[in-house]
Order: sequence, then C-alpha cells, then structure tokens
Amino acid sequence: MLTHAVFGDFTGDDISALVEDPRRGVEERVEGTPEDVERVRAYADHVINGPRDARLLSALADPRSRDYALHRWDEALKEWFGSLEHTPSAVRSARLLADGVWLERALSDRDLPRHLRADQDHRVETLLAEVGMLDDRLEVR
Repeated sequence: MLTHAVFGDFTGDDISALVEDPRRGVEERVEGTPEDVERVRAYADHVINGPRDARLLSALADPRSRDYALHRWDEALKEWFGSLEHTPSAVRSARLLADGVWLERALSDRDLPRHLRADQDHRVETLLAEVGMLDDRLEVR
C-alpha cells in the first residue's frame, strides 16, 4: 500500500502523536478553559492557517491502522468538542467546515491560496457569530 511505502507502519504511539499535533495547535491558540466557540475557532484557525500534514489522513486510510486511528481521532474530537448531537448547530457547522478544509489540505499538494483561506475564516466566523460569542476575527497568515 502506498501509505506503507511512504510512511511505513503506524504504531499506536505514532497515531497518538498525530492526534496530539492538532490538540497542541488548538491549545496554543486559546487560554485557560475555552468555551466551545473559542475551541472551534482555534481548531479552525489551526486547520486553515496551520501546517499542512497528511500523516493522520494516511493513518486513517491504512487498513492496518484505520480502526485505532479512527478510535483515537473520535475520542479526541469528543473530548475537545463533545458529541456532534449535543453541539449548537452553528458550532457544529463551523467544526465540520474546518474538518473539510483539513481534508482538502491533507489531500492537496499545496496550501490554500490566501484569498481562499480568508474566505474560509470568514465563513467560520459567520457561523460562530450566530452563537452570539464573536470576539476576535481569525487572522489569516
């Protein structure tokens, strides 16, 4: 399989580290115990403007590591954001938009152009504004 040729076998520790990378990116962008909106805003900022990394997607695609990677990623998302069913629709929509940008960036061989990143930042902020907690705008780098 191509993922094996490129990345080798994924161990449980490798997958845990891959899940921790976005967590660190989110934690660097928020202080204290953030509200759901702040956490999703930080996640979106990390996904849209942070480093592009396809390794987690590769682990999710590899049949040998898929089940464990899906389990760890699902645990992490539930810990960060709670279950989708119990999340306000605007917050859920912003998170799913960020997930889509993450997938696009993981599958692409280049970063999103600045104007598209700015558009995605704006879409996230528009969704989060519906919750009534819009403070600071995401900064496009």
